[in-house]
Amino acid sequence: MRFRSMSLVFVFLLCLIAPNVVLAQTPTASQAPMSSSTSDGRVGVAVSASSLGITGDVAVKVNDHANLRAGLSHFSLSRDFDVDGTIYAANVKLHSIHVFLDWFPTGGGFHISPGLVFGNDNKASFNASIQGGTTIDIGDVEYASSSTDPIKANGSVSVKSTGMALTMGWGNLVPRTRRFSVPFEFGVVFQGAPTGVLGYTGSACNSKAMRPSHVLKSLGLTDDEARGAVLLTVGATTTEEEIDFTIKLLHDKLGKLRELSPLWEMYKDGVDL
Repeated sequence: MRFRSMSLVFVFLLCLIAPNVVLAQTPTASQAPMSSSTSDGRVGVAVSASSLGITGDVAVKVNDHANLRAGLSHFSLSRDFDVDGTIYAANVKLHSIHVFLDWFPTGGGFHISPGLVFGNDNKASFNASIQGGTTIDIGDVEYASSSTDPIKANGSVSVKSTGMALTMGWGNLVPRTRRFSVPFEFGVVFQGAPTGVLGYTGSACNSKAMRPSHVLKSLGLTDDEARGAVLLTVGATTTEEEIDFTIKLLHDKLGKLRELSPLWEMYKDGVDL
């Protein structure tokens, strides 16, 4: 069974986390904050949903044209999905803290809010075990996963822990004339490009590829020598008896193969092949 490039998985994971990189406080539904205030309306509290997760905010009135707002956003989602017969366990985690200065230039509901997002742990990750015999492409080279020590893949996409933010919208978290309001806002967080990491463990062999191994070529072997190489692996549980048995088996089998090849007789006669 053929497994295509791991890039498909990262595209999926990046689609899950991308809104956190670009948007900030973009509500999926109208935010309905519950504002509790003193008699002069100096404090407001809100619970909302945005592309950063489920958010709780507390705002304090600075003056008639400004509030200072701080909050925490969090969301987590795990899901298993199948790609060409391989099961991937994926997880998306959103967690960040933010501080904004809500400025009301006209004294009404419209506000512009510069801010800082920090303590950012927004990331997407996955892990998978590639079934033995399944082929994958790594660096334009096709490999087959070992049945005794299958390839295990893991990867993640994350963003910087701190970023500047700018939002704007309508509504006031600290109502000046009433206790409840329904504000709405949208904006961006500047956190740079996402960082992706992809790693593999386990055993694999070059499969169905006529190209010589790039590893053997880097050791100085010619194309013909690299194509004629046999890959043997040992582990912590391999015994000396097993190594001796393998050497004897290879010696016997290679001797029989040479007897069947007319090229071997030509080589022994000194013919330059």
